[in-house]
Amino acid sequence: MSLKKWSLCLIVFLSIFALGACNYPEPTPTYSIRGLVWHDLCAVPYESTTVPAPGCIMLSGGGMAADSIYDPTEPGIAGITVDLGAGPCPSTGYATASTRADGMYEFSDVPAGEFCVSVDPLNHGNDLVLIPGGWTYPGRDVSIAEYEGTVDLGTPSLDMNFGWDYQFLPSPASPTTVVSPTTVVSPTTVVSPTMVVSPTTVASPTMVASPTTVASPTTVPGPTTVPVPTTVASPTPVSGPTPVP
Repeated sequence: MSLKKWSLCLIVFLSIFALGACNYPEPTPTYSIRGLVWHDLCAVPYESTTVPAPGCIMLSGGGMAADSIYDPTEPGIAGITVDLGAGPCPSTGYATASTRADGMYEFSDVPAGEFCVSVDPLNHGNDLVLIPGGWTYPGRDVSIAEYEGTVDLGTPSLDMNFGWDYQFLPSPASPTTVVSPTTVVSPTTVVSPTMVVSPTTVASPTMVASPTTVASPTTVPGPTTVPVPTTVASPTPVSGPTPVP
């Protein structure tokens, strides 16, 4: 193929490419709206006091309530449905989002424009999680907490947070909190001591001597009979001297 034909083909190719590039639509920019629904903690003391407890403020009409200030130690609230509506508030119906275990929600791929973000504590089953209690942020003593905001190239994202003060404490357990099981220590098996019976001392039997055989007594011969002496004749009387006259 000649150089002229090559040049012609290149020009046609570039023309088609340029035409296609010109007709290719530019992507529409999208934006995001996100935020946090958190438990605004305030442990009201039982005794009367004029000094607010930590996390609380004194109300002008009397009493004490949460201070509307987010503290990183305060837990998020999971399972809350958040409404997004096009235009100024009140507005719903564009989209909904649910808070995660940490209380965060997000609307992504939102076109440029003005939107209303709101949370109704009595809608979408939110009452099962929130009631009893009341909003402290962005507004106090309101039935529905809501924001108005505009997203565009200058503001590609919005952070819209909501604070809720439960009427009763303790606070509900955060869904992310895992309760560690209590370690149960198995009781040590105590072996009862075996009763050892001391052997009874058995007395050795007394050796009894066999009785000595006593010889029968020797027969002693009776006394020899002594013969009776012969009778001796009495002596003859001797005459005394004759008396002298």
